[in-house]
Amino acid sequence: MRSDLSMTTSNEEDGGFYYFQNPLDRGRPDTAQLQAIQFVYFDADPLDKKILEFSVPDLGYSMTPLTKKAIAKKLHLTPQEVRRRQRLLAQQIKEITN
Repeated sequence: MRSDLSMTTSNEEDGGFYYFQNPLDRGRPDTAQLQAIQFVYFDADPLDKKILEFSVPDLGYSMTPLTKKAIAKKLHLTPQEVRRRQRLLAQQIKEITN
């Protein structure tokens, strides 16, 4: 990991993709989490970028995240494929924040 990155660590329990939401405002990630999401976003392939845009309101698509079913329909994927990709993205984000 790059030594110039300064992220706060989280002591919360393991969770899924939406684990990275701010506990005070469930609709928005905190600053450190948003930085981690942006790092993963810029390294992701185009399909994963779209999944992040549809899932995380702070990335600019909409004010509310879309459901897995709606994301799957927009991207012509199955909901299971969206879930699998979200899980992999969440693991990458968690590695940065921990």
